[in-house]
Amino acid sequence: MAGSEPTSRTSRSHRAEFHASEVLTNGRIYSCHTIEEAGAWSYPPHLHVDCCDLTYVYRGELNQQVNGTSRTLSEGSVTLVRPGDTHWPRGRHVVLYNLNFRPRTLASAGDYLGLSERIDAMLQSATPPVFAVPLPARSRVLLELQQLLLGQHEPNAAVAFRGFLARWLSELTGPTDAPTRTTMPAWMGEVLRAIETDVERPITVADLVRLSGRSGAHIARSFRHHLDTTPSAAINDARIRRAALLLAHTNRSILDIAYGLGFSNASYFYRLFRSAHGASPRRYRIAHAPLRGAAV
Repeated sequence: MAGSEPTSRTSRSHRAEFHASEVLTNGRIYSCHTIEEAGAWSYPPHLHVDCCDLTYVYRGELNQQVNGTSRTLSEGSVTLVRPGDTHWPRGRHVVLYNLNFRPRTLASAGDYLGLSERIDAMLQSATPPVFAVPLPARSRVLLELQQLLLGQHEPNAAVAFRGFLARWLSELTGPTDAPTRTTMPAWMGEVLRAIETDVERPITVADLVRLSGRSGAHIARSFRHHLDTTPSAAINDARIRRAALLLAHTNRSILDIAYGLGFSNASYFYRLFRSAHGASPRRYRIAHAPLRGAAV
């Protein structure tokens, strides 16, 4: 399959064209950006000539018209727009993560994993594939996408992206022998969304009790069973992910970020951040200073 290009499924007339060279410059193998809109959002119809477009719907609903077929993607959906697809995305109150890369990068990952036939079918099907990220995995996927966003100009960016692509392909499209957990209850989904959404309005375990109507002990048992973690750890993980974004994209002081995210103990914040990112908040900010377009 490697090296093969799918044929166009739509006419090129009267369509804007999107080329990989527009975003994949200076030897980069991927480009990552976010789309965050409080109101209505749309992007004009365009033909993907030689570029794949992987979109993760983190929040809201995305209406996607591809090759004349319209569908609505809900939170947690991942879709792959292929070369030859004519794409018209629209949404309201959406937060999207978008990755662009060449089809040969996808083919190479498929060859490595022994999924060449499945990848070839994905590239040649009439409509782009859509996958649902399981709720317990969404926090991890979000963190990986944020790391790809922040690290796309770093020397090891290609290695990090190939690792992400391999995990995505093996988990969402490949067979697995991993045991599955029982279905997560709906109230846990609401709790996890609150943890991610209210990260800058410091949420506590007591808030989770009020939101879910369950006892603290019941919440703790459910988190351990379904997510193999504790409520406090899940809250701190969300705060640290947000801290990394604020350090990279704003000029707010480190202490202001820590206190704003609910950390009353700066030493504890520093310890958690270093454990998650392998660097102190200051060193992390320096490494990602170009993303802010401002002095540290």
